[in-house]
Amino acid sequence: MGGATILNGSNVVGTGSQVSEKALGHTEDTPVRLAQDVARESRETNLTDLTKLMANNIGPAIDFISDFADLHYQKAQTQTPEHSVERQIELPSASSFEFISKVSKAFEAKGGKIILGARVENMTENSKGAVTGLVAEARTKPSRSRLTRSCWLPAVTVPTKRCVVLKVKALTITVQ
Repeated sequence: MGGATILNGSNVVGTGSQVSEKALGHTEDTPVRLAQDVARESRETNLTDLTKLMANNIGPAIDFISDFADLHYQKAQTQTPEHSVERQIELPSASSFEFISKVSKAFEAKGGKIILGARVENMTENSKGAVTGLVAEARTKPSRSRLTRSCWLPAVTVPTKRCVVLKVKALTITVQ
């Protein structure tokens, strides 16, 4: 939908995912190993906490999105040398267009509404730290329609019971 996804192709790492284990046929990779590879490749200039967050969550994220959008990853044709183990997977088309098409189709089929031209500025959380909504800057006046089940904005999906557009200039989505 936005960002660098369309430029990426479909080659990703799925460290810790069942999808990767099936596609690669091994479980040698670990979040710790992925984080070490990232640190080494970046010459230790990476943000350690963010690297750990990514390494510990990429597996569950790949498993979730694969199931959600019926994506079928396979071993990537290109395994880049900065990785200490083969860990890259890709969609059969090797195209991010396939990823975007299938995810958006699945999202809308489940009652989601895709809002383009809006940049997420902030996430709202409840007292337990769970995300309850998004605040986004919109380029154009959004509709006042209700969004059901979840709200999709570029780079963020928030499962919810119901989302309501509250403001027009700065689009705010809250969960009720």
